[in-house]
Amino acid sequence: MSHLHLPDGLLPLWLWLPALALVLATLLLSGRRIEPRRVAYQGALGAMMLAAMSVPLGPLDYHLALAGPVGVLLGPAASFQVVFVVTAILAFLGHGGFTAIGLNTLLLAGSATGAHLAFALTARRMSAPWRSRSPRRWGRRRPVSCGSRSLVWRSAGRRTRRPRVPNHGWA
Repeated sequence: MSHLHLPDGLLPLWLWLPALALVLATLLLSGRRIEPRRVAYQGALGAMMLAAMSVPLGPLDYHLALAGPVGVLLGPAASFQVVFVVTAILAFLGHGGFTAIGLNTLLLAGSATGAHLAFALTARRMSAPWRSRSPRRWGRRRPVSCGSRSLVWRSAGRRTRRPRVPNHGWA
């Protein structure tokens, strides 16, 4: 999903004003969760998103949005902040008017949140099978050292070796 290239005066007041008010209210709520260590990370991903969205792809006026990767890497609240800053800068650069900032932010933040939720559900379903089992029953297994033929596992406080598989000429 990309952003809207609508100039000022094209959208009616009843459409862009509530969207902008909703965006500002959401920014106030999500601004309370800013971690100072992540500000540089958010800025770097925002700069990458801004660079991708300001360069058109081919003769048509399509852009990479990068809302999905930003949503997966930052989460819904931080990606909302990044998307707002990027759409505001793009409005200054002429990619849409100032009245479309609220709608563009809601559109791209919805894409980022959807990507984050889809990734979280997929990652949960595709997690390693021993993570879903009870830790008391199976123990915590983590690799200690790797060799060419065997992998030493540490399981419930004792070391066990994985059985050797015969090598039939395959590396």
